[in-house]
Amino acid sequence: MVVAWEKDKTKPNPYFTEKTGMSPFDRGLLSAKMKLVPTEAEVRFRLQEDERRAIADGNVKIHETSATSLLAAGLALEESQ
Repeated sequence: MVVAWEKDKTKPNPYFTEKTGMSPFDRGLLSAKMKLVPTEAEVRFRLQEDERRAIADGNVKIHETSATSLLAAGLALEESQ
């Protein structure tokens, strides 16, 4: 697919997707064998939920900045370069 696109740019770009929101897998529409890659928003949501659970379980925050915020800042920095 990539090689075909590199030869003919009128073919669909394999690096671009217009899909947003929760994946069909998360809504139970696809089987585990067909799992799609989650969006950045989905990953951020899951990380924030993990952090909330950890705090609720009594784990102490080591830094004022959460791991989710640090990862998001890193992705934003990478994108801006």
